[in-house]
Amino acid sequence: MNNNNIIIKTMQEADLDAVLAIQAQAYRPYFHEARTCFAEKLRLYPQGCWVAWDDMRPAAYLVSHSWSQDQIVALHAPLQQLPQHPDCYYIHDLSVSPAFHGKGLGRIMVEKAKECALNIGLKTILLVAVQGSQSFWSKFGFQSLQPPSATIKKMLDSYQDACLMMAVI
Repeated sequence: MNNNNIIIKTMQEADLDAVLAIQAQAYRPYFHEARTCFAEKLRLYPQGCWVAWDDMRPAAYLVSHSWSQDQIVALHAPLQQLPQHPDCYYIHDLSVSPAFHGKGLGRIMVEKAKECALNIGLKTILLVAVQGSQSFWSKFGFQSLQPPSATIKKMLDSYQDACLMMAVI
């Protein structure tokens, strides 16, 4: 595979089966979110949801949206709505199929998130790093943060051994 075969497109409802398949390959079962969680984020912020395809094979996906720095998105919980006055951008999930690891797709998808953030005037990106992925995120300028409140710490604890991270772009 070379990246010339990769097509990155805005996620559609029809892509959710592929997204769930990549999620199942990338995460332990505890982190598997329901189709309804992805569908809701896609409905609320379609411009922040992307899928990378290699010919007909799904290779990676990104789910991101505008958000507020004083909150994190709880795992398995519905958003219901996005903040009216966001002050940051949030990467909820970025997964690359193991068959495509080491091909630069993570970097391409992070750049998509940065582009989305800048397009709406946001220069801070937050995320919750799971499964020991802090070193991956640090390659893209993300740094670990201490939870700013007890509420956020409690929400972060629901992710099991997770780390709140931030990048300024």
